[in-house]
Amino acid sequence: MTGGGETATDIAKLSARSEIRLGVQEQLTGTAMPIWITKLLGRPYSGAELHSFVAQFLKSPPIPEDLLHAMYEGVGFGGRSLVENWRDSLKTATDEIAACPSRSAQRELTIRLILSRDHWGSLFRISRETRHVEAWRHLVSESARELPDEALNQSLFTKWLVSVCTSSCLVAMAHSLFAFDEQTEKQCELHALYLYTLRAVDVGVTDYIIDLQDEGRNDEAEAVGLFKDDELNPVLNKELAASRWIEDQVAVGNFDLPAVAARIKELQGKRHALAESMAASKADPEAEVKLAWPEGSWLAKWAD
Repeated sequence: MTGGGETATDIAKLSARSEIRLGVQEQLTGTAMPIWITKLLGRPYSGAELHSFVAQFLKSPPIPEDLLHAMYEGVGFGGRSLVENWRDSLKTATDEIAACPSRSAQRELTIRLILSRDHWGSLFRISRETRHVEAWRHLVSESARELPDEALNQSLFTKWLVSVCTSSCLVAMAHSLFAFDEQTEKQCELHALYLYTLRAVDVGVTDYIIDLQDEGRNDEAEAVGLFKDDELNPVLNKELAASRWIEDQVAVGNFDLPAVAARIKELQGKRHALAESMAASKADPEAEVKLAWPEGSWLAKWAD
């Protein structure tokens, strides 16, 4: 079963990213003038300039009060508070961006760093929507997979919290320094939503298989497992590849909306076809095992 406690669950319901970004925007006044000169000249930003820009966030974390208390209460890597872990994460990202040889390369890496953190956001949300930790354990690092359920939930919570705070500051940096406009942010949001949808389907089906096993319905569990391995996973793998393709388009500034929409529609059509095959199995009176989700389950709509 999922753990993490009511505090983590309540925090998960917050529109954390928007609240953090509001706090970030409120701190953007008073940035040192030299960085704006560099911006006008089109040169890559130096490490000193970028660290000067993020210093305002490091000094006063732009985080809603509930999240800030959770970060000070939580213990992160090396026994330090999550606030310190977040500061290390933001400093490391800033160093990586500063090392890029051109302004365009700095912009691309900043967007890639933002998009890479969608994994933790989608996984944390999914962990609160499923019943069994085993359904999503395979999506964390090999070392974390060995943790007991409660410890793994807590580890995921800390990674999500540090990730969303770092991402929000990087978005503010991108808006101010790298021509990261509202359209680009919507493209990032599309990527995040698509990745979440794919992970939710993958984990949700596995969660249901575990339910069947717990209820002693082993024939059904085996049938759904084979269906997932042979039919669903190949489609999901293609969709995950599509999500990486979308990520690349957003990062390099070459987002082709008609092409992206056509590819998503094509792959969703394959999922709809699989859903129809399951419906046919459920209606077949001669089928030994009926591939169907429980009535009222969100899984019944997984092809949408």
